[in-house]
Formats: sequence, structure tokens, C-alpha cells
Amino acid sequence: MKLGARKIKVLEAIVNSYIITGEPVSSKSLCDDLRVSSSTVRSDMAELTHLGLLEQPHASSGRVPSHSGYRFYINQLMSQGTYGLSLKNKEELARPIFSCKVNDPENFLKDVIDIIAEITKCVAVSAIPTKNSSVIQAIKLVFVEDRVIMVILVTSLGIVKNKLILCERCLDQETLAIIQRILQDKLKGLEISKVNIILSEILNEDFTEISPVFSKFLEVIIDLTDEVVDAGINLTGESNLFFYPDFNLDSISGLINFFNSPNEALSFLERNQDDDINVLVGEENELCEFDRFSVIISKYNFLKQNDGIIAIVGPTRMDYAKIIPTIRYLSSLTSKFLDENFGF
Repeated sequence: MKLGARKIKVLEAIVNSYIITGEPVSSKSLCDDLRVSSSTVRSDMAELTHLGLLEQPHASSGRVPSHSGYRFYINQLMSQGTYGLSLKNKEELARPIFSCKVNDPENFLKDVIDIIAEITKCVAVSAIPTKNSSVIQAIKLVFVEDRVIMVILVTSLGIVKNKLILCERCLDQETLAIIQRILQDKLKGLEISKVNIILSEILNEDFTEISPVFSKFLEVIIDLTDEVVDAGINLTGESNLFFYPDFNLDSISGLINFFNSPNEALSFLERNQDDDINVLVGEENELCEFDRFSVIISKYNFLKQNDGIIAIVGPTRMDYAKIIPTIRYLSSLTSKFLDENFGF
């Protein structure tokens, strides 16, 4: 769709005003900034409405952007490079990311989306594609007390899970080392989805010297791999939505319930991710839970072969000009931080 320069300015002004106020924009409010008469602005607004880029909520009210209007704004205006981050903006965004003090990537990602939710005042989501690409990187067994042992499982995506075992009798260091060596030899490099099959085979092998306690360790490994699969989605900032008059309780509840179903949520995000960044505006989302929301989906890289996802969910009138470059930049910082601090 091609528009004249003045109509583009009118559309841009209406989108920017509505993002800030949430109120329909009148022709009178635009005259001074655009330096044209009210009648000219009204004429342009009427044509933009006819083209489906604006909507008129009430007969006597001003105009608001339609979903098509937001799409034109994102595709045509923001692509021209007039919107972006200054060096100062980037420094301010980088500071909290590189100040994170965490011991594993999973907790780091939780900190990242906490930061993003605070900056954007939207819901922030991180997703790790654990099912298809995660393999066991290491298994460690550590004495905590005489009969208490911690089992630590580390995946190739940097997810760290641990669980305590209470043994019926004290184990010596040699026995514990044998159990750890067997688990490492059998499971290291194995895809998470195949662990149950291999563990069933291991149970049929003869480990006479350690058999009284060995099965308990295998049960814990199964529990930990199940936790890894469930670790795919992190969600924060849900309370931000209550400050927008755009939503009612039902729409917010529907969104939160959707993300509490990790398999569905991960499938949706993976299906809609792009090479760079993808923006789904309102009804462009195929799920009814999102018809009142816009979703911005970005990728981060870890270990140069696995693509995780960072996403933002907020109102259709979110500040795209600020949030899109912010998410793009924070995703690149996340990739850099993960590789520098947690690369194996």
C-alpha cells in the first residue's frame, strides 16, 4: 500500500499519540504539530479510515489505529531507520544484563526477563527448546552429609537441575565414584528424550557391587530430566497487564493460563519465530488468547547451535518504536553473555 508523505505523517502521529494516551486522536490535536489545517487532517483521516488503517470507535470521536495501521507503522515507518537505540540507550540496557551474578544459564535467563518486563512494562517470556536439542552434558554426585547425596544434572543448553538422595546406609567415596562413572559413561551426550529408554536398559545390567542403591540414582535422573523438559518456559511481568485499561480480567487470565501450558506455549513461540524478530499484532495471532495482544518474538543463541526465544506480550498499542529495538538488542546481549560465561 502506497501513501503520500502527508498521510504517512498523519498516520504516524495518530499511532504515536494513541500509544501514549490510549485515547482516540482528534484532527484538532494534530494541526499544530503537522502545520496543516484541521480540514486537511480530517480529510486525510477519513481516507486512512477508508483504507482500513484507522478506525473510528464512535461517530463523534477521533481515530485509533487498526491492526493494519499498526502493521503499516511497523513495516513501512520503522524499517526506514528513523527509530532505534542511541549509544546511551544501549549502555543503559547493557548495565543490568552484565551485572547479573548467577551460577547457571537458567537463572540468568530468569533475571533477563525480569529486567525486560520492568523496562517494557509488558509480560516477558523466555523459552528454551529443550525437547529436541538438549543433551546431557554432565552428571555429578556430591556428598552433602553422611547419607545425603546431591545429584546434579547439566544439559547442553546450560540448564542445571539437582536433587537430594537419602541413602539407607552411608556410601564411601569409591562407591559414589563408581556410580558417577557409570552414569557419565552411559548418559553423557544422550538426548533428553532418550534417557528413559537407556535407563531401562541399564537396570537390566549387572552392577552387583552397587545394586542396593543404584536404582535410586536412576529414579532421580528420570525426575531431573522430566524437570528439564518442563523448564522450557519462564514467564514474568503478568501484573503489568493490570495497569492497562485495554484488558479485562478474562483476557489476562486466558493469556496466563496459556503460558502455564509449556508444550502449547513453546510450540506457538517456535512456530512464529523468525531469523531476526517477528511482531504479531492482535488478530494476526492465530490463537484466541492473543487477539487483544501484540507479541514480539526474538531469538537468542547459545552454544552457536541452539535457538532460544525471548518474547514480549503487551497491548496492541505498545510502544513498538521503543520495544522492538530494545528486545533485538537485549537478545544479542543475552547471546553474548551466555557464550562468554557458560560456554562449555
